[in-house]
Amino acid sequence: MQKLNIRIAAAMSGLRGAKKRLAAVKTEVQAKCKHHRVAETPWKSLAFSGGLNPLRICLSCGYEEEGSHWSGGNQWSEKDYKDAVLGNKPERDVLLVNDRDSFYMLRLPI
Repeated sequence: MQKLNIRIAAAMSGLRGAKKRLAAVKTEVQAKCKHHRVAETPWKSLAFSGGLNPLRICLSCGYEEEGSHWSGGNQWSEKDYKDAVLGNKPERDVLLVNDRDSFYMLRLPI
């Protein structure tokens, strides 16, 4: 069997290292972030089976959480009754993103 091109293999190795560094930076930054600007995509009904829970993501650090099925807008709680990090606060701006694909583009690539 032929080996992968050496330049591609080297680039892939570099990518793995970059993803590890990004993950470490992300963890550090998310722990200190106040999450003042958040995007939310609402609950979405699916034609044949239930729906997709609402999601929120911090626009500064990429922290993301899934809301319970009834979360959104003026009310937010994390799925499975966990304490919500991205819940509503007076100092927090929440941007509504109705299109799921647009919301998913806000995610960090790791």
